[in-house]
Amino acid sequence: MNLIDISPRRCHTGLMPIVHQPTRSSNLLDQIIVSCLHYNIIQRQINHQKQPQGDHGALQVCSVCATENHHSENFQKKMPSQNAVFLQHFATLSFDNPEPTNNCHAEFDQFCATALQLFNHFYPQHTIAITLREPEYITADIKVKLHRKNRLMRAGQIEEADCLAEHIGKDTTKQSKT
Repeated sequence: MNLIDISPRRCHTGLMPIVHQPTRSSNLLDQIIVSCLHYNIIQRQINHQKQPQGDHGALQVCSVCATENHHSENFQKKMPSQNAVFLQHFATLSFDNPEPTNNCHAEFDQFCATALQLFNHFYPQHTIAITLREPEYITADIKVKLHRKNRLMRAGQIEEADCLAEHIGKDTTKQSKT
């Protein structure tokens, strides 16, 4: 029997057991210890075909489902085509106020509100899920670029995908250093 007491080792290593139920009859034979608790427990599977007289089965440990443990991040795409459309629209705007006021603060607030409205119109917010499975250096911007690179690869636009891969590599390196 496995009668090893792992309690003292937990204090020194930070490892935690994730098996808390008997794995053979009423005995806890199989101990699995992990550094983080991002695991679903465990299904005990008894394989009667290979071990007709045994009651000891395999344990299955599954990583936590990504859809259950994620957070959403907002981001705004900034593409050259959007920039061109924005600049084209911006050139047609007139900032001459037909009724000038002496309230500089109010006029500045109006300008900021207009600028923010234009920004949100031409660069709308999108949401993307970041799961626990992804490394810490994966940001919303990098994940969007990875999705775009994959779409380009599937469409056969290899050169453009390779160029984007270089940008992703630079962004990943920069993010990893922080």
